[in-house]
Amino acid sequence: MGAASVIKYLLFFFNLLICVGGLILLGCGVLLHIELSKQDGAQWKFLTIGFITLGAIIFAIAFLGCCGALRESTCMLNTFGALLLFIFLIQVTCAVLLIVFESQFIEGVAKAFKTSFGQYQEKPDAKEFWDGIQKTLECCGNSKPSDWQDSGLPIPSSCECKASDDNKKCGNVGNQKVYSEGCYNKVLHAVRSSVIIVAAVAFAVALVELIGAIFSFRLASTIRKREHGFY
Repeated sequence: MGAASVIKYLLFFFNLLICVGGLILLGCGVLLHIELSKQDGAQWKFLTIGFITLGAIIFAIAFLGCCGALRESTCMLNTFGALLLFIFLIQVTCAVLLIVFESQFIEGVAKAFKTSFGQYQEKPDAKEFWDGIQKTLECCGNSKPSDWQDSGLPIPSSCECKASDDNKKCGNVGNQKVYSEGCYNKVLHAVRSSVIIVAAVAFAVALVELIGAIFSFRLASTIRKREHGFY
């Protein structure tokens, strides 16, 4: 088996990894966008949409690499390698910005929580958001259960502990047994975890893209030399 054949099969392998990585990046971007869809701010919207778009593009251009390797087309292989390098640079930039602007994400979460908390009775979306958060994360209020009473609102039923819940995470407020931890800290932890996961996935996929681009350029060079009689 010659060098061109070895590189061809390696390129297929890395294209498969790129396809999987693109789908993972797309999925992470969608999940992060959904999780932060209630928040304000342009930075995170741009970044999450960017990750979703990049994931779809990465998956699509991997097909170009497969076709180039199958047909041994130097034009397709060079185009594929150039596209991977371009996306590699954009992806690394987005991952770095995601980490750099983490504090803005957190600030946006805090602002959105404070705003929506006061709109619980007036806006159905705010009510649905808080009821869903409190039931899912098993928390109550913004920072503590008494936030509801401090705002002149009754504690919602979504705060109430279930009979099967561990008593350690529940407390009594009046006649109600509710979750004792506030929701902000729990959501903050989820947001930070999402940022770390998405950034890590982006860097991992970028590394695979860089290796794929190198293999693509190498295969194109080998094919070109063979066509000109150097092999």
